[in-house]
Amino acid sequence: MTQKIRLPRIPRPALLGIGLMALFILALFGRYEPKVAVSILLSGLTLGFLYFMVSAGLSLIFGLMDVLNFAHGTIFMLGAYLGLAIFNAPFLAAWSTDARFVLALIGGALSAAGVGALMEWSLIRPLYSRPIYQVLLTLGLTFVGGEAIKAVWGRPASSCPPRHSSTRQATVAPRPT
Repeated sequence: MTQKIRLPRIPRPALLGIGLMALFILALFGRYEPKVAVSILLSGLTLGFLYFMVSAGLSLIFGLMDVLNFAHGTIFMLGAYLGLAIFNAPFLAAWSTDARFVLALIGGALSAAGVGALMEWSLIRPLYSRPIYQVLLTLGLTFVGGEAIKAVWGRPASSCPPRHSSTRQATVAPRPT
């Protein structure tokens, strides 16, 4: 007697998503060189992973502590900039790139965690019973933190093309009388 092997049933929306993703990948590889298509896919996966990390942090903080911390992304960005500063530190120039990367990764994460813990202990903890003030405080910290980062590390390079230098003169014809 032979036994039938039962495969798990995949829901239709999942099958539709897998099918659309396969079509997208085929179209991507059909339009671009394989090297470029892989680069696009990896860039998309990296950005998606970053979005996941920020959203998971927001939901984890809200789920465990009932704190609406909108400055979470700013702390994430501060950790990235501090990691970049550690990586580019002049006194580490003799170190290998891999060692500087690992040090920057650990240093950026620990410094962001320290800033977040200090912010929670000194600013957010006194507002546990007042959620609207938590929202206002952390939203304000988002703006202040973003401007402080711009003041220290500068503004990002602009990617907008410059305006055309040629100007057009409008001529007005006289009105017929």
